[in-house]
Amino acid sequence: MHTQVNFEGFKQAFIDKDRYDQFSNNALECIFEYYEEVEENTAESIELDVIAICFDWSEEPLQWVLDEYAVESFEELQEHTRAYMTDNNVIVYLPI
Repeated sequence: MHTQVNFEGFKQAFIDKDRYDQFSNNALECIFEYYEEVEENTAESIELDVIAICFDWSEEPLQWVLDEYAVESFEELQEHTRAYMTDNNVIVYLPI
């Protein structure tokens, strides 16, 4: 049995698990859209696991990420991992 979740439900799941401060609202929207796209492309449901998402994704300042990955630009970073920009921060999918 599956329950479909919209963005507000996704965000509420982070609040309920005391993990809402781990990501900005823009980052949560980006992560939500990523999983929606994966579901559409695979025609398979994804279980909402807030803790797993918190381990799989990180939101950090751009310069910190560039230094950590030893790359020169955001575009080069995208060649090595899944990464998205939100304001001055980068959301990075950690399992590489």
